[in-house]
Amino acid sequence: RKCRNEVMACLPWMKFSTYTAINIPYCSLGAALTSDPRESLSLQSWRFAITPIGGALGTAFILPLADLLYPGDRATGIQVSMAIFGVIGCLMFVVCFATTKERVQPIKEENLNIARDVKILFRNDQWRILSVYNFMMLVAVVIRGGAVVYYVNSVLNKGADVITIFMLGGMFASMLGSVLAKPFGTRFCKVRLSFWINLVTAALGVVCFMVPVQYWVLVLGVHILISIIQGGNGALQWSMITDVNNYGEWKTQRRAGEIGRAVQQECRDRSR
Repeated sequence: RKCRNEVMACLPWMKFSTYTAINIPYCSLGAALTSDPRESLSLQSWRFAITPIGGALGTAFILPLADLLYPGDRATGIQVSMAIFGVIGCLMFVVCFATTKERVQPIKEENLNIARDVKILFRNDQWRILSVYNFMMLVAVVIRGGAVVYYVNSVLNKGADVITIFMLGGMFASMLGSVLAKPFGTRFCKVRLSFWINLVTAALGVVCFMVPVQYWVLVLGVHILISIIQGGNGALQWSMITDVNNYGEWKTQRRAGEIGRAVQQECRDRSR
């Protein structure tokens, strides 16, 4: 039994290690498809807009599928259902990588040295700034996202029906914001736009505390506005990651984009 517990304790680490090994090259695909900053922003915009659909489908179908496969034994049904979703996800990753053509040719390097490339990466001042920015931004996003249920339940004194409205409203609003990132990001400077997005988000967060709790519909409206803004900021952040990696490659004549995205992803994971 002790050995079984140790194996079960190691499985989550194996899962997240595998996820990281897949997610880093997947997140790097956008930079390999185009060197045009506008097209890169468009790719990230639609990526962030479509991603929540997968989460919504999983949330909607996991319990019905579990009850269908194992009536009366939901625990086993959820395990099998999650395994099915995992297999589907693996197949989709395989199709994605197999059917994607890299159009941006990297600088040819004869000698690969990870330690040297990491040193070169940290000499990229814009990359260092963006890493700290991404870490701080995701800390705020995760705290806010994790507090929504408790805020609605404990502060607004509402039940599961209103919680569902807040969660779904925030999800669809985030999708809309991701789509809007493309036209706004190409029209305005992405750095300044992200700066003003943060200011507006902070101001709207203060408004949430000023609205009387009995007017929960107004709070919902503010929540949706914040979700729209944050949805757009996510696409902007990943587009800027590509920009600073391209800047570093131009400056040093060495390609360290994959390592840069790996460390950026680690910063985002640690902020969670």
